Amino acid sequence: MNSEVHLFIIWENAQKHKSNFLSKISQKLDIIGQHNITWGDFEDNLTRFYRKRPVMSDKANRVGRGTFTLVVVEDKSPKYEQRNTSKGQETVNINIFDLKESFRSISGPPNDLIHATNNTVESNHDLTLLLGVNCTDYKSTNIPNILNTNLVGYDGWKNISEMFYVLNNTLDYIVLRNWQPLPNDFLLEGHGDIDLLVDNLKDAVYILKAKPVFPEKHRVHFKVKIGNQQIPFDLRFVGDDYYDVNFEKDMLNTKVSLRGFNTPNAYYHFYSLLYHAFIHKHNIKDDYKVTLSAMTEDYTPQDFTQVNASNILKDFLTKHNYKITKPEPSVRYNEAGVNLIQNG
Repeated sequence: MNSEVHLFIIWENAQKHKSNFLSKISQKLDIIGQHNITWGDFEDNLTRFYRKRPVMSDKANRVGRGTFTLVVVEDKSPKYEQRNTSKGQETVNINIFDLKESFRSISGPPNDLIHATNNTVESNHDLTLLLGVNCTDYKSTNIPNILNTNLVGYDGWKNISEMFYVLNNTLDYIVLRNWQPLPNDFLLEGHGDIDLLVDNLKDAVYILKAKPVFPEKHRVHFKVKIGNQQIPFDLRFVGDDYYDVNFEKDMLNTKVSLRGFNTPNAYYHFYSLLYHAFIHKHNIKDDYKVTLSAMTEDYTPQDFTQVNASNILKDFLTKHNYKITKPEPSVRYNEAGVNLIQNG
């Protein structure tokens, strides 16, 4: 099995055990980095790091709000087994997990003065937010041992490439459509926001530092600070009925990487755009007809009449057993088009 990068965090209130913990870690794992980090806004960073509640003041009080130690390790012989975690039974790297549990028994109560990663997905997530680099890039990046900072993106993003780098390592997502100008320009003329489909809305909001534009809970329109601009985002998420939930999952599971960000593959790009143009609009506009025909050799713009488009879309939905779903109220819902598909 390939080696893995993991991390431990020794929070402020466990610092008296630091030397002991480092000695025990070095006996079983290779320590490849050690950083003493002081956050400028501890509660905000802690809340964003764990993404569990609006404000984590109680946990901040327990673990301490001062300097903590990040220990980055390499496990050359990872071993995975089932363990009982805070999320229930999970398959975890027991070399890391069991060591963390032993440290918690020494430092606690409370029992959360030590943080450690359970798998490589969590390692990439945590390290990218903490230091702005993923596990692979960490090895070739010179990170200072003493840091007075906040999580990456705390006060907005330097540029959209930085934002996508972090998303690539922390979230399952795709840019749904209109990504042609990215990453050099934000928006395609005539389309006023960046549309993302994400696996978890709460995680996306925390990671992006996204601010809601409207007070209604069903609205998914946000602003994200990139450079000196507030860029509009629509954050669609799995299970939101924007598309059938299995349609959404399949788009994420078959995503491709393009210029540093994720998109649907060509097949799902075509049919998700056709669905959007037909179901989420009153009729298919001419610009959509041109765009759709450019994506395939099978159709010209003139082929996308209401009847033809409904038949093309119906065949696709039937093939995959996807349902037509009614989205939240701010999205148009073409009932006449739906009836044409269901009864035509």
